[in-house]
Amino acid sequence: MRAGWDARIANGYNADFDGIIDQCDHICVVGGDGSLRDMAEKLSHCKNAPSLSIYPAGTINLVAREAQYPASITKFVARITAAQHRQHYHGSANGKAIVACASVGPDSKAVAQVSERLKRHIGRFAYAISFGRLLWQWPRNRLQVTADGKIFHGEAVYILKGHFFAGPWVIDPNACLTQPRFRILVMPTARRRDYLRLALSAAIHPIFADKAWHFAPAKDIKIEGQSGLEVQIDGDIAATLPLTARIMPVAVDYC
Repeated sequence: MRAGWDARIANGYNADFDGIIDQCDHICVVGGDGSLRDMAEKLSHCKNAPSLSIYPAGTINLVAREAQYPASITKFVARITAAQHRQHYHGSANGKAIVACASVGPDSKAVAQVSERLKRHIGRFAYAISFGRLLWQWPRNRLQVTADGKIFHGEAVYILKGHFFAGPWVIDPNACLTQPRFRILVMPTARRRDYLRLALSAAIHPIFADKAWHFAPAKDIKIEGQSGLEVQIDGDIAATLPLTARIMPVAVDYC
């Protein structure tokens, strides 16, 4: 309020929140990418949606990291008060918003098995522990991906809306929140050693990437495979196969 805002605190999951949206010029989501995804779904039905921002209070905070929202509350308020607008293009997959990323493969299986209690206690490291448990019984599934009419086959698929994945790591440097398209990665095989290469490529240098991997831009994506196979969206299991994903036609205003 000291910055001139007439602010109020509201729970975005309460039934009366839809009525609050119409009274807002701006909504600040306090949470992570999953919380932002849930808010984006609510706002997708609004004709005159308010602008958005996200204070990084979640587990991974990919959108906040790319948009460079500061953790300092004073600096954060100054940022949104200055109204430095960014236009983000969200995606949609089986009716669920995609604000940062989605994937199908061993990592989505790890997300499906992550302990929520452990996640509350140790944050992102809960995902690493869940992934480590898969090493004993490594899942592999055949997938068919149709991206803007072009067909790929593989065992793991990444749909990248934003630049970062699972933290400060970059799977595809061409992925960007402000671009009206996804970037996809289709891995023909998803063996343990393929994932080691993916980790090295994302964390150290793209030189570790396999030349057989398929990187491509796309606006419309369909993934088919074992029916009911889990799909990770922004750090949560939010859909299952078959999956249809597309870029939303209207950009979202972020401060």
